[in-house]
Amino acid sequence: MASSEPIQNRYRSVFISDVHLGTKASRADALLEFMKTFECDKFYLVGDIIDCWAMSKSMYWHQSHNDVIQKILRRGRKGTDIIYVTGNHDDMLRSFGDQFFGNIHLVERIIHI
Repeated sequence: MASSEPIQNRYRSVFISDVHLGTKASRADALLEFMKTFECDKFYLVGDIIDCWAMSKSMYWHQSHNDVIQKILRRGRKGTDIIYVTGNHDDMLRSFGDQFFGNIHLVERIIHI
């Protein structure tokens, strides 16, 4: 009998980008489903995770957008290194510089080896 639980894959690093939270076009539900399928040591959020440009014109924030943020924060609390690399739609975050916000490391650039 097949289990209804997703297969848990373990990776050293996982990269996601262009989630565009704060917009109707965001595929937050799909990201939540994807996040159930793996564990990783480092989780790279590579640009445009939160769409500050779009939100400055019209804000849309569905519960699934909160859920994505909560899942990311939970991973950080459980020991996953969360690295948020700013993109063009969330460039206003660059003003914070190279900082840690809780368990999230906000950077403008990073080299992955």
